[in-house]
Amino acid sequence: MPFLDGIAGTQQIRQIPNGNKPLFIALPALDFYEKNHDIIECGLEDFITKPFDPEFLYSKIYFGLTKKKK
Repeated sequence: MPFLDGIAGTQQIRQIPNGNKPLFIALPALDFYEKNHDIIECGLEDFITKPFDPEFLYSKIYFGLTKKKK
């Protein structure tokens, strides 16, 4: 994104009062534990690293969506 990174964008979306709370799954460019820990701390539900198997991504989306319904 030209003006915000994914973490900053997520934080701004999470601050919208009475807004829709979408599922966020990060796909960071680098696989560093510290960065990925920051991703979870900022309000994203999960992350996956590259390269990834599409079935793994689908399972993360399914789990995230079913978890949010509870």
